[in-house]
Amino acid sequence: KRGTSGREKARQVLDFKKAFPRAKQINSDTYQIPIQTGRGILALQMDLPSNFPMARPSFTAVTPIRHHLFDSSMRMVAHRDLENWNSRSRLDQLIKSIQADLIRHPPTFLSKSPSKFAPKPPAQRPPQPPVAMPVNPVVRVNTVTPPVSQREPRPKNYVAPEADLKFSMLDGFTTDELKSLIESEEKLEHLISALPAIVETEKKASSLYASVEKLADKNLAEKKSFGELSSDLKVLREKDAKLEDTLSKLIVEQQKILAHTSTKAIRKMLTEAIASADEKSEDVLQRYNDKEIKLDEFIKEYKKVRTTYHLRMAKQERLNA
Repeated sequence: KRGTSGREKARQVLDFKKAFPRAKQINSDTYQIPIQTGRGILALQMDLPSNFPMARPSFTAVTPIRHHLFDSSMRMVAHRDLENWNSRSRLDQLIKSIQADLIRHPPTFLSKSPSKFAPKPPAQRPPQPPVAMPVNPVVRVNTVTPPVSQREPRPKNYVAPEADLKFSMLDGFTTDELKSLIESEEKLEHLISALPAIVETEKKASSLYASVEKLADKNLAEKKSFGELSSDLKVLREKDAKLEDTLSKLIVEQQKILAHTSTKAIRKMLTEAIASADEKSEDVLQRYNDKEIKLDEFIKEYKKVRTTYHLRMAKQERLNA
């Protein structure tokens, strides 16, 4: 049993050191652990009994604090996992649970001296001389376009587009008339103008010009009314700008009002009030534990603050329903 207990102790201590690598070993069974709380670093001393893990460890706050988990001699006395310790409990999980409670309910530090676990500023390094970096050779890429003779040949299945080589309008011309047509630009232009495709294109162009001219006349006729509408639009835009400015101011006022009256804001204020009442009740309990107040006064004050706490909790439950 002693051998099994010793191996279990060594395993638990090893897991603890992995979880809290900044812990310092004072002697064989005593460790000092930096614990992060909601208000700073707390130095917590842990002592392992000789029959650990059959017996539970003990914890003492090295940093002077005031908290409901610690008595006036800075010993931890009221942690649920510590009180429920058994041989199957895990040391690293216990310390993590303690740290979570101290973050959730931070202690009041009675000393403003900095903790020895506070991080030290980095040491100043002497200036280093500049190091010459190797220069990589520049690789130039040839971007010259190859000549036509060097380009890739067309595929074998390439088919050139067909051209209309029939000029039926020249069938009745003699050789002399064709020569005269070639030598005279006026006759050639007259021949081209008489082509059916050109005649049809000219008709479409004339129709298009007529419709464009008609639309231009219509636009010119509406120029006066367009100017009047532009002036009206300018006035409306100025009014719109003023209304947008007024709306922006109203939205800001609305957001200010909603920030204090919205459900989310009310829940936040109620949560803060519940936490405040809970802290006050813990403070009254701590004062009683420290024998600063008598039992009658403790019952009176504790009942008052806990009643306030439960009333606020009931309001929060109704609000979340």
